[in-house]
Amino acid sequence: LHKIVTDQVHPPIEVITAVSFGAPLMYANNQYYVVFCSFSAGSGTHKSTSIGLGAAVWGSPVLTKERPMSSQKGILRKMGHIKNLPVYWDEISEVEKMDEVRTIVSYLSEGSEGTKLHQDRTMYDKESWQTLMLVGSNQSLCENILRNTQSTDAKLQRVFEFLVPPRPDSADQNHVSGLVNALDYNYGNIGLLYARMLGRDPAGIASYVKGVHARFNREVDHVSQERFRSAAAAATFAGAELANQLGCKFHLPQMWTFLKEQYF
Repeated sequence: LHKIVTDQVHPPIEVITAVSFGAPLMYANNQYYVVFCSFSAGSGTHKSTSIGLGAAVWGSPVLTKERPMSSQKGILRKMGHIKNLPVYWDEISEVEKMDEVRTIVSYLSEGSEGTKLHQDRTMYDKESWQTLMLVGSNQSLCENILRNTQSTDAKLQRVFEFLVPPRPDSADQNHVSGLVNALDYNYGNIGLLYARMLGRDPAGIASYVKGVHARFNREVDHVSQERFRSAAAAATFAGAELANQLGCKFHLPQMWTFLKEQYF
């Protein structure tokens, strides 16, 4: 399935999957959280297929992928448990649900939950995280933020958004559907290899990611208020490059160009 996705040489859908490898690298760029929003007005973009593939890096998509019925509190709780693993939230098609995504953006970027008390006035343990979320939608999160937030651009700076144009099918649809379904029974193997890679040399990996981040910032004339989005782009690209060492086939030059284009 990864080969079918990458054989299209279509950077938007490759980025969707690469977020799964970028999420554990956010620590190196000193940012807690950024939300990617991949959106398209119609069907046939292969967005959900790429989301399922990304989710399968670490777990069964049917269990790990968030859906419209997922709640903000549930996602916060989940993130406190998975810490550095990615969160995919797909099928956001209603305005009311996108409003919830907008609300959660600020909370997530703080890296932890708020302080809460038990009835006896003792404090709950706070959950924390440092990762990436990718939202799959048929509408723009940035436009939703602009409609509802006038006083600051803080939320906009924490969202890296891109349009996913439709592409014709490159393989038999029944065959692809079978491969997507198989992800619920064949998952986590590349994630295990990737975790071992990161764990063997954490200092070296961090230095490498920082180098990618510095290069990206130079090429986009980075300014400080855009630090969240540049960190997310660099971590995602670095993750894709590391994943290629394990056998993945991400098209890195095209992905680099695409991320820079969407950054502006």
